[in-house]
Amino acid sequence: MEDEKIILYSNHKIEISEVENDNTYMNVKFIICDFSVNKNGVGINRDTVESWLDTLIIKPLVGYIDVNKDNELDFTSHQAKRTYELKNGKLEQRLKFGTDAFGAFDGVQIETIDGVEYITANCRVWRRFESCCEIIQDRFDNNEPLNTSWEISISDSSNIIIDGKSAKIINEGIFIGHALLSKYTTPAFDCSKMLEVAEEDADNELASAILLDLNKINELSSQSDENSVDDKNKIEGGNKMENENKVSISALTLNDIRSKVTSAIYATEGNGVYYWGVIVYPYDYVAYANLDNQNSTEADYVKFTYTVNSDDTISITGQENVKMIFVSKATSDEVVAELENKIKLSEETITTKETEISSKVDEIVKLGDAIKTYEETIAEKEKAIAELQPFKEIAEAEAEKVKEAEIAEKKVGLSNILVASKYFTSEEVESSEAIQEAISSLDESKIKEILADKVCEVASKIPTEPIVEISEVKVPEVSTDIKGQEYNYSPTGNKISDWLKNNK
Repeated sequence: MEDEKIILYSNHKIEISEVENDNTYMNVKFIICDFSVNKNGVGINRDTVESWLDTLIIKPLVGYIDVNKDNELDFTSHQAKRTYELKNGKLEQRLKFGTDAFGAFDGVQIETIDGVEYITANCRVWRRFESCCEIIQDRFDNNEPLNTSWEISISDSSNIIIDGKSAKIINEGIFIGHALLSKYTTPAFDCSKMLEVAEEDADNELASAILLDLNKINELSSQSDENSVDDKNKIEGGNKMENENKVSISALTLNDIRSKVTSAIYATEGNGVYYWGVIVYPYDYVAYANLDNQNSTEADYVKFTYTVNSDDTISITGQENVKMIFVSKATSDEVVAELENKIKLSEETITTKETEISSKVDEIVKLGDAIKTYEETIAEKEKAIAELQPFKEIAEAEAEKVKEAEIAEKKVGLSNILVASKYFTSEEVESSEAIQEAISSLDESKIKEILADKVCEVASKIPTEPIVEISEVKVPEVSTDIKGQEYNYSPTGNKISDWLKNNK
């Protein structure tokens, strides 16, 4: 096999090479990004990127071509549109993209350019997309920037502070494509030129682009449909004329899929059954072919379902007979108008829901801010409490000591009541279980009750003098000082009678 001869052109910002013996694609080298934080506050972790760097290989170079403000064909953006879908009772937000692939990456590496490390990647841009290739070549020839934008599905990231600003660093992810941007779009990385990276203020770094060269893709699609509808040249025995122009396909485009599906349908012909006018719907994996046999009419079609295999081959997975129903253009226009009106109403409803959701999100953010403020206040109070905790513990310990001293003093006082009464000794107080229990519970009433019982007990044991009966009559002594007269004992011995006599 003859070696490919490659001619390389470079202006530092972009490299373009041509393979002399293969004019189906052009090689373009892009700078994906460096390892700084971009204007969107996002960067890639240099220490972990090599483990997922090669996910960019075989991923598409995408974009969308339209007329810019200079009335020139130019790339635009990711063409992302936000949609909402209700799943399992939850409203999920998704991005829908209006782009298609212009080529595929076949190499990615880390290179040092002028002392700075960059992620660079090599891409094969298919020449069948003439507008795309012309724009790239024109930017190269005029040394103009070709801004691009990464598309990464992030599986792990870290939030850090760099120079006082919050930044998200991607630790792990998957490159799902790389988009071509307008020359008026400011790239998020200053190094983003035709070797380059993400656009500033992009709705989402995770943009899954599939860029459509409107002029050329529509033209190619029309040509493919016309070729598939052409009457087939049939020969005896059911064999058909095969297309002699073989195309080596390195990646499936919409036209490649149409061609392969048509070939797969033709391969099912036989036993008097043939097909023509194949119509392919690649996004639905469905194709319709007009049935050609003895009993068929122009309205008889067969619906085929198919799959695209990992080796880019097509397998027919099912088929069923259907009828093609034709309606007048007026009716069709009326149906289309009705559908457009429904779509418009749906879009208005979605816009209203988006506004409501946005309002709810604002309320949630405000609640989050309020919660954060409360949390900060609580944290400050908890800090103050923590600072006062040692003083609280000291105060509690002092209070406990005072309480214990008061209890001890009361116990001594109760014990002294018993000892001071002289009815109990200190030893008796210490040895009595009942007394100690009353003292421990500070039960003064019980102490007094015990003391009263003791007093009664002692009193009951004091002995009394016996009463003695005598026969002698005790005469009380009589004062001699009666009316100032001296009392003389009676010689008879009868003092009373003598007194009476003397005082007649």
